[in-house]
Amino acid sequence: MRFDLITLFPEFFTSPLSSGLVGKAIARQIAAVHFTNPRDFTTDKHHKVDDAPYGGGVGMLIKPEPIFAAIESIPVLPRREVIL
Repeated sequence: MRFDLITLFPEFFTSPLSSGLVGKAIARQIAAVHFTNPRDFTTDKHHKVDDAPYGGGVGMLIKPEPIFAAIESIPVLPRREVIL
């Protein structure tokens, strides 16, 4: 079973994925987890994924272009579920 995670912080998942049932499944090669970082699909020199808030206000948004490019880079398998 293959899991693909799109995340800005792949190192965050090192500890949780190495323990418990998921860790055992990965160790026995029953499951595999692959990470895709949207920063790898940006076009600016700072690999910026933040965008200006829509309509004013506080907070930051993520640009859709790097997210879509990251999703499209994941191999298409016969059985596939996409969860956003």
